Amino acid sequence: MSSEIMRNVFTSEVKSPPSPPFIKGGLGGISTPLKGRFAWILTLIAVLLAALPSSTIIAQSPSGSTGHQGIGVIIHTAKPYKKIIDAIEGMGGTVSIQYQNADAVAARLPSGSLDFLASLPMVERIEKDRIVEIPKLRGEHLEPRPLALNPSQLLDRTALAAKIGEIPDGFPSYITSVTGAADTWAENGAGAGAITAVIDTGTEAGHVCLAGRGDVGNPDNRVIEGPDLSPDAGTEFEGSTLPTNNFHGTFVAGVIASDCFIVLDRRSPADASMAAIFQAHLPEDNFFTTGRLIMLPLVGLAPKSSIYAVKVFPHTGSGVSSSIIEAAVDHVITKKKEHTAGLPGGLDIDVINLSLGGSARFDGRTLEDQLVDAATEAGILVVAAAGNDGPAPVSVSTPGTAFSALTAGASSDPVHTRIFWDVLFGPGQGHAMYPDDEIRPADFSGRGPLADGRASPDITATGVFNLSLFPQNATGFASGTSFSTPAVAGGAALLMGWAEANEPEFGPLVIRNAMIDGASLLGREWKRRSQGAGYLDVAKALALLKSGETRDELRQSVPDEEIPNVAFQNGTFSTGIRELKPGRTVDLIFEIEPSTSSVTIDFADVSIDPNPVPAVIPNSIEVYVKGAKRGGLPYLVYSANVVGPARFTIGDNRVGLRGAIFGAFVDRATMEPGLMKVTVQGDWTNNGTVGAQVTIRRTDGKIPVDATDPVLPGDTILVPVDVPSGTTQASFELGWRQNWARFPTNDLDLFLCAPGFVLHPDFSGATLNSPERITVSNPETGTWYVMVIGFGVVTPRDAYYLDVDVSAPKDAPPGQPASHQVVYGQSDDSQIEGSHNPDGHNELVFRGEPCF
Repeated sequence: MSSEIMRNVFTSEVKSPPSPPFIKGGLGGISTPLKGRFAWILTLIAVLLAALPSSTIIAQSPSGSTGHQGIGVIIHTAKPYKKIIDAIEGMGGTVSIQYQNADAVAARLPSGSLDFLASLPMVERIEKDRIVEIPKLRGEHLEPRPLALNPSQLLDRTALAAKIGEIPDGFPSYITSVTGAADTWAENGAGAGAITAVIDTGTEAGHVCLAGRGDVGNPDNRVIEGPDLSPDAGTEFEGSTLPTNNFHGTFVAGVIASDCFIVLDRRSPADASMAAIFQAHLPEDNFFTTGRLIMLPLVGLAPKSSIYAVKVFPHTGSGVSSSIIEAAVDHVITKKKEHTAGLPGGLDIDVINLSLGGSARFDGRTLEDQLVDAATEAGILVVAAAGNDGPAPVSVSTPGTAFSALTAGASSDPVHTRIFWDVLFGPGQGHAMYPDDEIRPADFSGRGPLADGRASPDITATGVFNLSLFPQNATGFASGTSFSTPAVAGGAALLMGWAEANEPEFGPLVIRNAMIDGASLLGREWKRRSQGAGYLDVAKALALLKSGETRDELRQSVPDEEIPNVAFQNGTFSTGIRELKPGRTVDLIFEIEPSTSSVTIDFADVSIDPNPVPAVIPNSIEVYVKGAKRGGLPYLVYSANVVGPARFTIGDNRVGLRGAIFGAFVDRATMEPGLMKVTVQGDWTNNGTVGAQVTIRRTDGKIPVDATDPVLPGDTILVPVDVPSGTTQASFELGWRQNWARFPTNDLDLFLCAPGFVLHPDFSGATLNSPERITVSNPETGTWYVMVIGFGVVTPRDAYYLDVDVSAPKDAPPGQPASHQVVYGQSDDSQIEGSHNPDGHNELVFRGEPCF
């Protein structure tokens, strides 16, 4: 790797690339925030917080967690940490994590101390300690489903040989065949000696399919116990290798390293039915029979490799703070460095698997992303999920946004899909709903490009109806980029192991580049942002490594088309979509301006080929509508099936559906400035083509408000607002310039304090929405304080506006506006711009420099 790339990627200094053509603005990198905020505001906030009842608890929000114990933050600060620790403890906070391989600490702080914290000279910037979830999918048929088997029907090689005699050679599982992994086993020992760190829910060490049997190069137990960093620590559920852990991590580990067989006995009617389904779809070299028994290999891509189990999610599978995920990556890097230095306790970890993700506001620059790059520098290849937020563009989740991550999307293949449909719905349904012998990008797989202009994902692998392990010696199906990611990680383990034995100077970037260059293109019908470089091909990647032509450099590809791609004429756009095949998409991408009040999407002249054979799921057009937010956050309309004329109406906190629509998931959310993405898809279960005339109308009915008041990283700003007697409703709206329409995206939070400095118990203004809003019915008379909190500001500065709409008192004389008195600290030159509306509302836009 060149020294220039090393400086750009592996240092704490952020060098922002030029703004991509589809994102407005694009402020530069990170710098030390301006200091010297006025101390009296801190005193006022402290008084406010002290006035709260001791039992007051602020509920968690998706953007972070707060409460009487404080706010969770990640503080970017250089080592040594003593000064920042002393400062935090002096504020009444606590430092929970000191990161060894990045310059940062995690802490909890009293809410009112953020402004002072940001003013400290050693603080570079502050992140929210957000909640990270295990990626999930919508749709009942995509939920994890264990197979109805007895645990005794899963046998490792030793037990199977004892049962039937000699096991024939040459019977890999289907996934090891289709990825080319099995073709490389003779040269890399099927992964013997390679170690993959699975940072997840834990991995069951006692599972028969993961047990070590003393093979050459393997430990006695192939699942190595790592730390339990999850909330289970200190409880009866503590432990990274327990069978009581959530299935997710064990399933992931099975895709990488399972080595066992499913044994079906055709004397059993249930087994006979299942055997017939598998035999109907599997290639002949992916199963074998002995008398009445049929053996199905349940073999991962690197079946002789080992798993280092690091537990971050509790046994319930609920989300955890990002600081815990980051601590796990930090721990694995340290173990690798200790091994490299020859220190006791070190572990030669080759690959990290991250089947997790969250929303991306600052692609490549978060602590999580920086630790991924630190792992790469330490000699570990990090494979990260693209996330399950497709098919809309710009939907890849972090840490798949890290510069050096190998980001894995998901694809469907005909064999896994047909087997699952036949098992679930009965024989014949697999071919009815997956008629073509092709591999396709999965509709849920996160799409690129990234918000900073880089192309993503890098590669895809099977992530639809994967067959792998459940705890307590069970097996079954599950879908998601969570399970395409370990397929790529398993391939990486094979190649890292080969390189260590044959070309020890090949680092993780060489392996990453070989895997990208060796991927098999799925077809030009799918764009780069859907499939990456193509489907995983381990054999091709190994051939490239052996040729010596793969370079040790961090390459960044560019998107394959410009977005947005919709040009309105007098507020209207119309296009004809015809003969759209299963799984193919048309993306219609356009700007939502601050003035946009509503969008309607009409489907007319709908044509749907009849399914030539009866299918449980009928042919349809599938429609997705995603607002300005990027990966990890909800769609406005998800998976709506259109079978005739239909209309979708999108507005502020409202979604209307009318016409021939079924199966839609709807999230009513703020109409946010930025890119709206409408994805029209031939449903991936179709057997035939579909089409329609699609017309989009964008209505501009809102009066935009300019953001002029400055806000700096870590600012806490108080704005007093007088609410007159008899007021029936007060609405507060906080907006800012660097919103979801721009990169990087800042996040401001809005809290209210009722008269008497009592915290108002409505935290709907502390989300990732832009603008943030809170509405109060029948508000108490007196002076309210609006708290504008800016510790989600990642740029050197931003500008905000506060728009307050207070309904006229019930006893106000006709034609007379409500009385307002607004005070901006001690300043006499602050400006208030207001207008009285005929409907009885008085709308004020606050400008100037409040609280200075």
